[in-house]
Amino acid sequence: YREQFVRGGETYFMPEFGLNLGALGGDDAIIDFQTTYGYEVNNYVSVGGGIGFTTYADDNYEKERAISVPVLVNFNGFFFESRVTPYYSVDLGFMMPLKKAKDVVTDNTSYTVYNRSYTKGLTFSPEIGVTFGDFRIGAEWKMMKKYYDRDIDYKTEIAEEMMQSFENEYNVNSVRKDKMSAFYLKVGFRF
Repeated sequence: YREQFVRGGETYFMPEFGLNLGALGGDDAIIDFQTTYGYEVNNYVSVGGGIGFTTYADDNYEKERAISVPVLVNFNGFFFESRVTPYYSVDLGFMMPLKKAKDVVTDNTSYTVYNRSYTKGLTFSPEIGVTFGDFRIGAEWKMMKKYYDRDIDYKTEIAEEMMQSFENEYNVNSVRKDKMSAFYLKVGFRF
């Protein structure tokens, strides 16, 4: 383990897989994969950049999973030297939606309402864990923004006028956002 710990001035590649089963942070089942390529300044600080893939199935939506691509900056390092070496890792990035979860809420003769759910915007993810050689296992708390929007397919002009009048009178927004957080079990390698 001495060779592993006495490092610095090297590049590294780090693929990681994460899974949230809804035990904490809501009841959405979230799957996360990301890769990071970086530079190890010394044992305690490494800096890298990466890209990933995040998907979740929203319990409120019947069809499809939402998929986002996070682009991130990663800071990580080791706490101290030991056979089982503890580490920290922090991701700061931006989520770009690739696919939205969809649901048909109302389908009648006048109009059809389609709701969508997706993640986008800034994301922040602190992680702590332990390494066994190149293998890593840790716990991560991912914070991101979840958006909801809707489309209405009007089948008649009268329905469109009535719905727009209702939206204006009650100040109904077609896009809203909520904070979303998820607790992950992460496994990966650092080469």
